Amino acid sequence: MKQIKNLPFDTNLSGIKVKTTDGTVGYWKSQWEKGVWLQRESDKENGRIIPIFIKDIKEVLEWEVLE
Repeated sequence: MKQIKNLPFDTNLSGIKVKTTDGTVGYWKSQWEKGVWLQRESDKENGRIIPIFIKDIKEVLEWEVLE
């Protein structure tokens, strides 16, 4: 299982398909201090993105990289 923490330090996460620790799967769009915006495959046509709230941005290091 490849996790975000295993990617090279300078990897651009935009567009990478990830699976969060709670099982949500989506494509990384952007992030802010308290979360990450993900877009699901089914939402690509309408551009809808969903917020994934986190306590610390370091939490995402454990997310699985699917592609």
